[in-house]
Amino acid sequence: MIVSNVPKKTRLCTFHERGKCSKGRLCTFAHSVEELQGTPAAQPLGSHGRSVQVCHHFQTQRRCKYGSECKFSHVSSNDSDSATRGPEIQRRPLKTQLCRHYQQGSCRHGSDCTYAHDEHELQAPKPGSALLRASGNVQRESLESWLRLVVAEPNPDLQEAALSKGAGQLAGGLHALSLLSLENVVSILRSAQGSLRRDRLESTLRSLGGALMPELLQKYALEVPTGKKLDELLEALSIMVEVERRFGALLDLPSVRDGIEQIVATRGTEDSPGLWAQLKAVQSGASPLRKVVRRQVAEVELQDVDVQELPCIDELLQLPSNLPVNRGTWAEGDEERHRITHYRLCREELLAPLREAVASYLASNGVKHQGMQRVLDQTGGESTFFAYPSCHAVGFALSKTGKLTVQMKFGLGNRCVDFSTGNHLIFGSLVLLFETNSDGHPIASSSIYATIEEFDLDNVLRHRTVGLGMLDEENWRKFNVTQKYAMVESPGYYHAVRPVLRKFRSPIDATPLWQDILTGKAKAVDYFQGARVDLSCLYKRELPKQSHWACCDPQHEWPDPHDIELDASQQKAIRHILASSVSLVQGPPGTGKSYIGVKAVQLARQALEQHEYREPIALICLTNHALDQFLEDLLDIFPRNGDLIRLGGRSKSEDPRLAGCQVNKFLRSSREDFEERTALESQLENVAGNLNKEVRLLADQRCQLGLLLAGMPTEKLHTLLGEVGADLMEAGLYMAPHSRRRVQQANPKGFVLEILSAWLEGRPLEQVRQDASWRLPSVSKPKTTETFNRFSTLAADEGELPSQVQVLTMIDREVGALPMIACETSHQVMLDFEDSDSNSDADLEGFEGLDMDEINTILDDRMDSQVSRPRAQQRARSQLTGPQLDAKIQDRRTAFQRAEGWEREVQQVELRKQEAVSAALEKATSRRTQASMKQLEEDAARPFELRLQRLLQQREDLQNSWQKARQQLNVEMLRALQRDQKKQFPNVDWSFIEKEIRGAQVGWRTATHERPALLASLVRAVAEAASEVFMEGLSKAEQIEGVLGQMRKQAQLIACNKAKVIGMTSTFAAVNSDLLQRLGPRVVVVEEAGELLECQLMACLSSRNLQQVILIGDHKQLRPKVNTYSLCKVNGYDVSLFERLVTHGSENVQLTTQLRMRPEVSHLVRSFYNQIDDHPRVKDYPARLAGVADCLQWVTHSIEEDDRGHIAGRSKVNSHEAEFACRLAQHLVYNGINKGKITLLTPYTGQKREMRKRLAAELQTSWVPRGAVLESDSEAEKGKGKGKGKDPQLWRMIPGVRVVTIDDYQGEENDVIIVSLVRSNEKRRLGFCSIQNRIIVALSRARHGMYVLGNADMFRQNDDWYKVLSKLEEKGRISEGLNLRCAKHPTDEGIVSVASDFDLRAKHGGCHRPCNVLLPLCGHKCPWRCHPFDEEHKDVRCVSRCTRPRPEGCAHKCAQLCWQCPAQDVCGSPCEVEVKTTLPCGHEQHEPCHKIQTPALRSQVACRTKVPVSLACGHTCQVPCAMKDEKEIKCSHTEQVNAPCGHQVRKVCHTLKPCLQMCAKTAACRHPCSKKCSEEHNHDKCQLSCSEFLLCGHKCQNLCGEAHTVLCGSSCTRICAHGHHCPKKCYEVCVPCQEPCSWRCLHKRCTRRCHEPCNREPCNEPCGKMLRCGHICRGLCGEPCPRCVVCEDQQCPLSLEKLKDLTKIYQLDCGHTFSLDMLDQWMAGEQQSGGHVAIQAKSCPTCRQQIYTSPRYGVHIKRQLALIDKVKSEVLRKHGSRQLSEEERREIDQAMGEGHSAGGRWFACPNGHPYFIGECGGAMQEATCNECGARIGGGSHRLRSDNQYLANFTGTNVRPAWPGMEPNLP
Repeated sequence: MIVSNVPKKTRLCTFHERGKCSKGRLCTFAHSVEELQGTPAAQPLGSHGRSVQVCHHFQTQRRCKYGSECKFSHVSSNDSDSATRGPEIQRRPLKTQLCRHYQQGSCRHGSDCTYAHDEHELQAPKPGSALLRASGNVQRESLESWLRLVVAEPNPDLQEAALSKGAGQLAGGLHALSLLSLENVVSILRSAQGSLRRDRLESTLRSLGGALMPELLQKYALEVPTGKKLDELLEALSIMVEVERRFGALLDLPSVRDGIEQIVATRGTEDSPGLWAQLKAVQSGASPLRKVVRRQVAEVELQDVDVQELPCIDELLQLPSNLPVNRGTWAEGDEERHRITHYRLCREELLAPLREAVASYLASNGVKHQGMQRVLDQTGGESTFFAYPSCHAVGFALSKTGKLTVQMKFGLGNRCVDFSTGNHLIFGSLVLLFETNSDGHPIASSSIYATIEEFDLDNVLRHRTVGLGMLDEENWRKFNVTQKYAMVESPGYYHAVRPVLRKFRSPIDATPLWQDILTGKAKAVDYFQGARVDLSCLYKRELPKQSHWACCDPQHEWPDPHDIELDASQQKAIRHILASSVSLVQGPPGTGKSYIGVKAVQLARQALEQHEYREPIALICLTNHALDQFLEDLLDIFPRNGDLIRLGGRSKSEDPRLAGCQVNKFLRSSREDFEERTALESQLENVAGNLNKEVRLLADQRCQLGLLLAGMPTEKLHTLLGEVGADLMEAGLYMAPHSRRRVQQANPKGFVLEILSAWLEGRPLEQVRQDASWRLPSVSKPKTTETFNRFSTLAADEGELPSQVQVLTMIDREVGALPMIACETSHQVMLDFEDSDSNSDADLEGFEGLDMDEINTILDDRMDSQVSRPRAQQRARSQLTGPQLDAKIQDRRTAFQRAEGWEREVQQVELRKQEAVSAALEKATSRRTQASMKQLEEDAARPFELRLQRLLQQREDLQNSWQKARQQLNVEMLRALQRDQKKQFPNVDWSFIEKEIRGAQVGWRTATHERPALLASLVRAVAEAASEVFMEGLSKAEQIEGVLGQMRKQAQLIACNKAKVIGMTSTFAAVNSDLLQRLGPRVVVVEEAGELLECQLMACLSSRNLQQVILIGDHKQLRPKVNTYSLCKVNGYDVSLFERLVTHGSENVQLTTQLRMRPEVSHLVRSFYNQIDDHPRVKDYPARLAGVADCLQWVTHSIEEDDRGHIAGRSKVNSHEAEFACRLAQHLVYNGINKGKITLLTPYTGQKREMRKRLAAELQTSWVPRGAVLESDSEAEKGKGKGKGKDPQLWRMIPGVRVVTIDDYQGEENDVIIVSLVRSNEKRRLGFCSIQNRIIVALSRARHGMYVLGNADMFRQNDDWYKVLSKLEEKGRISEGLNLRCAKHPTDEGIVSVASDFDLRAKHGGCHRPCNVLLPLCGHKCPWRCHPFDEEHKDVRCVSRCTRPRPEGCAHKCAQLCWQCPAQDVCGSPCEVEVKTTLPCGHEQHEPCHKIQTPALRSQVACRTKVPVSLACGHTCQVPCAMKDEKEIKCSHTEQVNAPCGHQVRKVCHTLKPCLQMCAKTAACRHPCSKKCSEEHNHDKCQLSCSEFLLCGHKCQNLCGEAHTVLCGSSCTRICAHGHHCPKKCYEVCVPCQEPCSWRCLHKRCTRRCHEPCNREPCNEPCGKMLRCGHICRGLCGEPCPRCVVCEDQQCPLSLEKLKDLTKIYQLDCGHTFSLDMLDQWMAGEQQSGGHVAIQAKSCPTCRQQIYTSPRYGVHIKRQLALIDKVKSEVLRKHGSRQLSEEERREIDQAMGEGHSAGGRWFACPNGHPYFIGECGGAMQEATCNECGARIGGGSHRLRSDNQYLANFTGTNVRPAWPGMEPNLP
């Protein structure tokens, strides 16, 4: 990069100001003021030999026809600000000028025009855009030029952003930088500290510091810096070491340390030693982060400042001593003492109410604490507090401000709290949390400070939840989400106090005016010196603007003084503001203080722009309401969008224009900032979600039970469950419930948690057993269907099998049949049992008597039973896996199988014994040898008895082995559950917890009250372990919140930099002091300064450019609000800065002329001020208000305020005054006073709500469309809210009666004020109605009239009210009733004392007399009482009966009211009386009177009498007389006739109606027709759905009349005996199962593969097993056991025999059971019927469901499936899987055997391979089979004798088309 020397720029470029300079950086004139004083920047040369001069065409039109070949540069002047450019970037230019063509209506470029088409499109270059672009493309060779650009940038935010973008290149090129560049780096580091993005700066320093520190310490520090540069270097080094302490490792090197110490000693300034000491302290970790200790004198003063903002509980309950007093005057040098004084007073103001509330709360709960009694003695026991018991955390959430809060659920105890008043748990208030013990009493030492961060009224009322934020990390660490707390509320608003405390806690960096403000000694205003401003704003508005007003020196004499609108005191105030840097303007109510503030802002803005000061003027108010008022007055002065900006989001303004001035309307951010902010917000939501999961694990009751499950020792848990019952434990751990609950699979965890919950609740053991009994399977009523259970396990009925031979219970057998227990490796177990050498005799010790064949049979049955149940296997897959659990399952499985085999052997021996005995008895009976029968019986039973004896000897060992295996599995299952549960608590030390619990008593005999303590100890232990997780998440959330806050401030800074005036509250200014400091306003205007505490106001003045502070207010109205009375009386804390300066001699101006109140009203407040003069215009007000006898009146009463019970926090309400005030307002509106000119004023929020509720709807604010003409306000549309959402361009607001509190109405005024003072009680307490400031505000708001409602006798006891009442009493303006005066009858006075009197005295605004005016439209008397409005009676409705004459022919009286009839001479209401009349045709009928009053009307009446008429069709019809002459009369003659279809139909005239009955004919398929007779249809094609099944087993989806030819694309449903599914589609050939066939029994066994036809015969031996119900199975050996036919009385669907009478039955896969003989015949007959084979899968004869896995019929099933596969293969070979054409469809239809029509048939070769004969289907020649080479076909339509005909797929065709093709038919 070549840097050229640029000549010094001493003048501004005029072309650049017009946006037309084409020279860029080569211009010899400056393009900004900064360039006049700064070093010229370097300009890059163009590439490729291109000139550095900018192309004129490209710059002005953004188009150049030469493109890249242009010899001029295509970098615009705006883009050439950077000295280092990368590749040229084509950007749309900023629109800085208006398009003249568009203004003339002829712009052809549209939106692509480079000029603005609207003032809103005018843009200014984004500050620093060129610098940021250069930073993103910086190269190493241009680092030094780039550093110079960054150093020259005055904005620290842009410096930080540039440093962040270029940090990577800077780190890599530091070693090559010159000493001057290193000096620039040091300057950048120091100035970038003022950036709002401190987080990004720290990240940049961490990445840069490792390379930068050695360069600064070893290269720069030891050679160059001296004096000030050395101090700057030390500050920069401290900044880097504070960010990362490891960067300071080089300071430990002796050479570096000694060298710097020598430089500090020889070349440093007086501050250098302190900075070097600070650097070493930071490096060693002894200094707090970002603290520079320079003020050694201040260290002594800081000893008086409390270290903590909020104290511990011990300090909180100690009364403070030696609190300083707010002095009236402060001298120079008292800055630190002033700071300490206000810090301590502000802190005590925050803590005093909290101290009293905490002391009272602890005392009410019997808690004693040191120092607490002194606090109680001081309060006298009258302190009120608000405490919320039983508080606990329910989760985390993000507040509306984006802050992480903990959601606390709270209780109210016995109190009723009205949260709608906004006095409790308000946002920003301070609360104190106390842990509670088991009795609910607070633990004083466990205090935690928190603030209300989220208050949603709906959540509070519905769920009693509020969002809390802990103050700091220490309080977060003390907080436990599982603990219950009591919450004590403080009345202090901590969010407003906290920034002030933090501002005054440490030494304040004084602003330029700090001394002037502190001492009150003002100086001249710099920016007004030599300024020429436009003074026309000070002159009368009705005068034309004069040219010599436009450019005047405001500090000299003003021209035309007689035309100035200001009075003398106001002119003096303006001149004071122009001359004093600390301006104080004080004035009584109505003297124009706000008006002076607006004029001061106008003049100051002009003067600032004269000096080219672009910083905005800052307006600061205490409340949002006052701020809105001030800004509304400035809207017309600064109408341009963006000139006026309001900071903060709590605006209450009704002006929609002010909503457009909110700062969020102007926030703009780059794409990078937006993406970063979105990512951070997402991270914050994730943190909240993760913390919520942790809370649920600890706070949720079910999760706590899971915690107990995980932490309890397994042995204790097993013992606890075992006491409930072994069977119940087995059922709960392994079985799905069999009762009313629909659970699909076992839920062991739910079972264990249910038992633990019952144990914790202390339920009796018997009750727990009874409650859990539903888990046991029911055996009293067998299952109706069990199609999935092919081989039931052996189950013994306790009633039939003796107990001495029982080893397994019913539950054992149920669990043993579960897939999880039996099916995992059952086949492998069987193989191991048979073939493995490991199963030696030693393994079978104790089981010598077992029959191995029987055991093998059981194993085979169980294996087959499970492989036929794949769905059950899938449901039973357990998530609790592991080698230990699998091993225990295997052990249980083996023991169960042995026990089951033993029981089976015992049963068989017993059965054989019975058979042998029976045979012997029969033999003895036949021989008639009674004597030897007993001997024969004993001889027959003896061998079996010996066998049983040997078997019973093995029972005990067998049972012990079985019980041991079962118990070990149960223990391992519980251990697996615990392992799975512990995964939810990864941070818990379970060994420690188990050790703690191991010594605890766990059992059903444990005392009930001791059980929850065990869980509580567990929860506490886990909460402590999770505390680090919480702290990590909270720390991350706090970091993200800080970054988001900094980004928000940065965006606000950019938006406000362009504004001329910004407004904010004092709280916002204190919280965002860094933002205010960066904005650097030179003028701060404070409205209502008398309401701001001195510390609040001083905390807002942080601008380093501050030149003037303008304080406007009245300290005699509302003073600063202080909750602690002693601080006001003793320490003077409620004295504002404004009051202190005014009362202690500082130069100020008092406004004396009031222009608001009529003299009678101003006389009431004159005694509170030294001087109040009435302006002449207020003396010209009307003498009285219409409708009232006097313009000023106090209406006294003795009606007490409402008793709202004991609802805590209920604001005061007086219903009598509320109703009276609303009726009075209505009365005044009736008398012509505009409703917007009336205000109802009250001290209490509750009364305000009450009056709003009672105020008539027509008196409230309404919104109407623009341009609408309304005759009355009642026609206006009632608006919602305060006009929010209403577009001011489309809607017009009609102001209504305002209802407002006194505090919110300061600074406002209205024509009529109605004051409701509310207080009237037996205790004669006035509350804050007795405060003088509120008295002044309440009595000084009215212009024309004021009416006060209150108990005068009670208010008279107050001195200030006594003065007011005395003046009113002198004039006779106090009375128990208000004297109303009628405008029409002024002599009639009506006294109203209560609201109901208005109805008696002046119901419609006049008096009690009737109106007595005749209505102009009807002549009746006006029904209203005397009313002053609507004198012409246009809107009055006459309620008398209509007396107008009736029309001719009507003798009836009008039944309508007068106003309902048209206003005519003759009554125009139609008479509805029915009258009998004779019509011209001679017929008589009844008609309403108004239709027959004249012959002409009667002639128009249609006669309804029916007369006969002969029609052309020959029929005679009865028609109304009026229609007899019509030409077209529709014949209605109807008769019943027979339709062609045979049904009876109606015939109207000669038209036959369509038949709507169903067609009685049948289709070719013999289905009844589905159409109606009248519908067009034929019977060739049936429209019903086909009921046949395809060869694949799916039901045909076509209609009955359509062919089954579409290839089925569904998934194949074929399943083999092992439970394997075919993975292919239906039309594809199935995949054959290659596993060994599973069909085996005791007698026979198949040796082929699964898909091959079995090579064994069916076994006809009986099964002999015992079913679960206790009956003997009637199935066959090796076949699935059918359902018990004894329990279920059914019959065979084929033979209709009773199944219970049969000895052998068979159950198919579908669950239907048949007689074995009948099913055998049916299966064989279906295959051989007709001498052919149907190409279709075997199916159930009852439900037609396909059968795949019935072993007995496996040969038939597999052969048929093989045939289907061959046909599929043949079809696919010919046609593939594509969609068939119509011809191919017809061919296959015929091939499938659709009907007997000739069209081709399927046949099979001698080996069963199918082939197809087309055309007619008859064989005409012979050929060879493609599969095996056998001869196929035939001749002369005759088939070879060894070939076979195959039927169609549905099996419906039993014969071929040609008889000769059936050689095998019988």
